[in-house]
Amino acid sequence: MDFRRATISCRSARDLQARLRQPVSQETPPPQLDLSPLPGKQTGRNLSDLVGLMQRLLAPTGCPWDREQTLESLLPYLVEETY
Repeated sequence: MDFRRATISCRSARDLQARLRQPVSQETPPPQLDLSPLPGKQTGRNLSDLVGLMQRLLAPTGCPWDREQTLESLLPYLVEETY
């Protein structure tokens, strides 16, 4: 299966949230993902910059909003930003 072309058919963001909360079946094997780098791309080049930014935002003197977030509180934004 080509996951780059996979789509999720959901009637609403709530339906997607409910689907994401369902437990993963132990009978279904995990998908095989192609994680090879794209031709001409320098993968990981800016990873250290991203980690540094995350450390600054989550530090005690960083952004209060970022420190308050959980995976569940960010889920509605994920759905919104995906579209």
